Amino acid sequence: MKLTRELLLIAVLAGCGKPSLEAACQKQTQVTCRRGFECARGFFEALFGTEQNCVTQGYKNCESQRNIVCDDLSQFDRCLAETQQAACSTTNIASCNNPFANSNCRSVSGKASCSNSNVNTAGSGCTVTLSQCTDSRVYTLSCSGNNCQCNDGASQRSVNGSCSSKEAAIALCGWNVE
Repeated sequence: MKLTRELLLIAVLAGCGKPSLEAACQKQTQVTCRRGFECARGFFEALFGTEQNCVTQGYKNCESQRNIVCDDLSQFDRCLAETQQAACSTTNIASCNNPFANSNCRSVSGKASCSNSNVNTAGSGCTVTLSQCTDSRVYTLSCSGNNCQCNDGASQRSVNGSCSSKEAAIALCGWNVE
């Protein structure tokens, strides 16, 4: 009886806490692969071979979301549920238009995570842009020589330095991102 009670406690505790973006990504991968093989088998077979290969590759992509939690993924869950029920000919599912609306996702470290970064250099100027961030901001460092402007999507300030990399821009501007 004691083991059953402990297993029940573990199961209950495992369900506690904030929803993980990695787990949501894995659910999306399962739905996408299953529906892809149902609705466009030839195309998905050409891309992945098997449904399991599709899932395995998708899970690898989800690993980058491992340390991100969200307050509310109900809109995302609605999107997945409606996708599973939709006819193969469906071209637009309204709940999927902005599935992370009001989800408030963030890194467990308290820092925003940006899935896209771009470093451009031209002559003595450079620009570093971080976008698709979990805090919905776009971060930009623009430099001409050593005169730089840090813009975090809410404010802008001048600094002296250069923009050689994403990491250098984060340090120079003091952004709370990773």
